[in-house]
Amino acid sequence: MSKGNLPSLPFDKLPSAQPLADFGTELLGYLTVAQQERSKRTEIMAQRDVALERIQAQRDVIMQMMQHTYAERAAAINKSFEVLDKALDTGNVDLAVQSMNMMVDIVKSSPLKALGEVHAALQSGKFTL
Repeated sequence: MSKGNLPSLPFDKLPSAQPLADFGTELLGYLTVAQQERSKRTEIMAQRDVALERIQAQRDVIMQMMQHTYAERAAAINKSFEVLDKALDTGNVDLAVQSMNMMVDIVKSSPLKALGEVHAALQSGKFTL
């Protein structure tokens, strides 16, 4: 065979490259969607972490508030009992009545009402930690 006479190749008999091109396009589409979904999962996990931190901080505020409130109530009731004991020791009926009224007022007030107000403020975003 001389240089000028190349054998003819049966290019018309070769399979089309279109299926390979379609596969590449589909693979690229899949990889794009997979990356987008990974990004979404990362964002969701970050939002979850922020929400969990906010909940933990709110829990800490509520726990401190409740501990402080109950400590104040205990101190006030203990003081009322001291006053009542003095009133009974001295026979002072008016002081005994006042000390018992103070105890009743303390017990009637609910620290849970304040807790509800704090919780509402925390949820509204008007309360900062």
